[in-house]
Amino acid sequence: MRLSIILLGLAVLTSNTHAGASSPVPGDSPIGWKVEASFGPFGWLPDPAAAMQAWTPDQDATLSSWLKGAMQRTNSASPYAAFIDGSARSPWNDKGGHYEQDYAQPTHTVIRAWLNDAGKDAQCRWRVGAQSRYSQPVPCAEPFRIVDVPLETASTIDVLKEGAATPVSRTITVRHKTIVALGDSYASGEGNPDVPTAWIPRDVRKDGLNWISSGVKSEARWWNVECHRSFWSHQTLAALKLAAASPDTLVTYLHYACSGAEILDGLLVRQEEQAGADPNCIYRRRPTEESVFLDEKTLACSARLSQLTAAVKDLCDGHAIPYSGKNPQEVKLQAQVHKQKYRTEVLRRHGLDIAICAGEFRKPDLVLVNISGNDIGFAQLVAWAVAPSKYRLDVIQGLAKKGKVVCPEKAKAGGCGDPYDVHLLRQLDQRLTYMAQALAVGLMGKDAESLEPGEARRFVLSSYPDPLIMSNKQYCGDDGGYNPHGPWMALTLRAPGLVKGSAAGSWEFNVLQDEARIVSENPVKELNAKIRSFASAARWTLADMNGVFTDRGWCNPAETDPPLSLPSHASEQDASAWRCDGITAANPACWRPYAYARRFVRTGNDAALTQTDSRNGGYFGTMHPNVHGHASLADVVHAAAADVFLAR
Repeated sequence: MRLSIILLGLAVLTSNTHAGASSPVPGDSPIGWKVEASFGPFGWLPDPAAAMQAWTPDQDATLSSWLKGAMQRTNSASPYAAFIDGSARSPWNDKGGHYEQDYAQPTHTVIRAWLNDAGKDAQCRWRVGAQSRYSQPVPCAEPFRIVDVPLETASTIDVLKEGAATPVSRTITVRHKTIVALGDSYASGEGNPDVPTAWIPRDVRKDGLNWISSGVKSEARWWNVECHRSFWSHQTLAALKLAAASPDTLVTYLHYACSGAEILDGLLVRQEEQAGADPNCIYRRRPTEESVFLDEKTLACSARLSQLTAAVKDLCDGHAIPYSGKNPQEVKLQAQVHKQKYRTEVLRRHGLDIAICAGEFRKPDLVLVNISGNDIGFAQLVAWAVAPSKYRLDVIQGLAKKGKVVCPEKAKAGGCGDPYDVHLLRQLDQRLTYMAQALAVGLMGKDAESLEPGEARRFVLSSYPDPLIMSNKQYCGDDGGYNPHGPWMALTLRAPGLVKGSAAGSWEFNVLQDEARIVSENPVKELNAKIRSFASAARWTLADMNGVFTDRGWCNPAETDPPLSLPSHASEQDASAWRCDGITAANPACWRPYAYARRFVRTGNDAALTQTDSRNGGYFGTMHPNVHGHASLADVVHAAAADVFLAR
């Protein structure tokens, strides 16, 4: 019988410390209690209480200030490292592209209970339910581990203090909430693997750039390598703080964001190519069967499920079936998409992948969404700015997935052709509107227009920080000319494969101020304006990132910031930063990828040093937030979502 709950005593290192750093559930009873791991993923780690103790944010501090201190106390690996090295069973099923059922749809959890003011040496015996046996005597004040506590069902805890005639009782109910997180590379944690690249300690001054391929001691690893999804995502950090504020609640966190995702290539359609796809993967030229039932053994480059269908499948106690509803929005959207060659190919191969639940469905309490940057070609716009003008079209073409080249409309004179950023921006409104309809149908079971105000507010949409703007009305830009000490030098390793017959060693990789202004003033500014307008019309909650990255680019580093130049090409200013471990110069092992920095943006060098692996992942993190940038974004998401989530 499930109510005959198993009791296990567990001593703690300090007798008066309650397991985990979150506060206990309030109440007048002398019995204190809390969920052992209110943040769902931590409950699957070898020591959930230790994970909560080490990684619970201070509710009275910002996430950015908390993380700054946390990274000084721990090593640079995330708490998810145990899932990656196999020391803990992972809630995420890599082969199937979904979460394990007992994680996504839990019925029971573990709590810790203790007796307050019982005296230092007092002994207690515990039980849950009148039909259960009392445990062996344990110290009253030390947290006692109680497993298999049912969710959303009242349970009575009895504790019998040594020498007392009657027990003290408290009736508790463990609540259950679910957070779904969707989006692109800004949401996945791109640029910040759970286990960063480790480098062989040595002096690399005479190695040119060869050490980047030959000097890897251990390559970067991710919780989900295909999507470059990690613990360091701002969505995850915000969800962690929300969970830590709810000691009576188990928060199941379902993170699906994937680097490179677009609304019609990842969110609502199976993603054509993922950032960390296996080099030996196979492209499927035609859909063979419904995505919900894809063979898990096939090594495909594309995702097995769209993010929406994966979420619906995980939350459905029954069968997830394709949504066949047609409406004018979808017809208009399809017509619009077929005007764009690269998106036509994606839809032809995979089709819209929107599912609904044909059984009992667990509606999420919060849906975090960060997407549409790739829909307007932001990555290609950045490549346009960074690449040398002579070769920039070839570089963009080579870096762009699906052969997509996107240039600023203001750069027509530079040889760019259609589509320009303004063309894609004009098409964004309809895609956002259809996204709202698809997410409402899939996750709330009704049309977007039919959502109650409280249901619509559960969707929290993030805008994008501008990494190029400065407070003095200037833009973060580099000096012109070849600069071997510059922050983009590592990108020259990627360039020869993009432009045949070219020697990239002396290419001028930089972002000039005028180029930064063009990208910032039109696509970034207009993108965020459209996101704000859409969120208001859809009645969604907005997490507005305006100003979060102002003065936080690579142009204005603090003296204590990690070096901008590579160890093999260190500037005089950076030389001392590359001395450590008894090696007097140019040692890449000195790199500290998660050390606090005033700059919140990964440069090309940062990305190569942090996430080089055997899947060409070393450049994807360029111009993405570092962990401290993510923490600042998480502060905005948390502030926007807290009232919605904690009030439920």
